[in-house]
Amino acid sequence: MVALFGRTSALATLERTRREAGAGSSRLLLITGEAGIGKSALAQQALDDAATAGFRIARGFAVDDPGAPALWPWRRVGRDLPRVADALTMSSTSEPSLDDTARFRLCEAISTALTADTPQAGLAILLEDLHWADTTTVSILKHLVLDLASTRTWVIVTARENDDTPFGRSWADLSRTPCAVSLPLRGLDVDDVRDWLSSTRDPNGWLARAPALVARTGGNPFYLAAVTARPAPTTQALDRLVLDRAGLRTILLAPLRRLDPDDQRTVATA
Repeated sequence: MVALFGRTSALATLERTRREAGAGSSRLLLITGEAGIGKSALAQQALDDAATAGFRIARGFAVDDPGAPALWPWRRVGRDLPRVADALTMSSTSEPSLDDTARFRLCEAISTALTADTPQAGLAILLEDLHWADTTTVSILKHLVLDLASTRTWVIVTARENDDTPFGRSWADLSRTPCAVSLPLRGLDVDDVRDWLSSTRDPNGWLARAPALVARTGGNPFYLAAVTARPAPTTQALDRLVLDRAGLRTILLAPLRRLDPDDQRTVATA
C-alpha cells in the first residue's frame, strides 16, 4: 500500500504509543494531514495492531453532512461500547440545547463510561475525520484525555489541518495534554516513491518519472496511486493527465478551499 511506504517513523510512533497505552499510560495520537495523505491507512494499521495485541476496539467518525446529528462520532463508538451508548441516551444530546453545565455532565458521563469499559488488555478508540466534528464531540475528547491519564486507553484521531473548525481550534489544547502525541503526515519523497513503484514491479512504466511525479503530486499517496494507474505519458502530457484524472481535482483544490475568499481569487487569477 503506497500510503505506508516511507512511514517508518510514523509506524514506530504507532508501536510506541500502543505499548505505552497497554502498559497503563493512556495516549492520544493525533494524526493530521491533507486529504489523501494516508491518515486512514495509518489509523487502520493502528487498529489492526491493537486488535492483534488484544485491545478492545471501538470506532467512530465524523461526516461532511449537515444532516448528521450532534455527537455522531461518539454515537458510533457507542455501537461498540454499550456504556457509552447508555451515557448518550441518558443525557440531552441535542447540540443547540446544551448549556455549559449540561455539556460538562455529558463529558463526565462518557469519560466515566469509558473508564468502566477499559479492559485489562487495553482499549483502542479511533475517531476519524474530526475536522468535520461538532463542538461537543471535541469537548468530550478534551475532557476524556485528561480523565483517562492512568488507564490502558489508546485514542487515535485523524483530521485535516484546518484551523477553522472546532477540532482545529482545539488542536493546540489537545496537543499540550501530557498523553498527546502529534503525528503530522507529509507527502512521500522521491526515494519513497521509487521504492513503492519497485515493489509493484511498475507495470505502467513510471519508475523513471518518480521525480516528476513527486513534483506534481507533492508525494500525496492517493494522488500517486490514481495517476500511476495508467501508463506513463510523455512529459508534455503528464500535467494534462494529472488534471484529467477523475477525483483528483478534489485533492488538488482542498488546500485552496481553506484560504480566505480574497486569497482564493488571487490564486485563481494567477
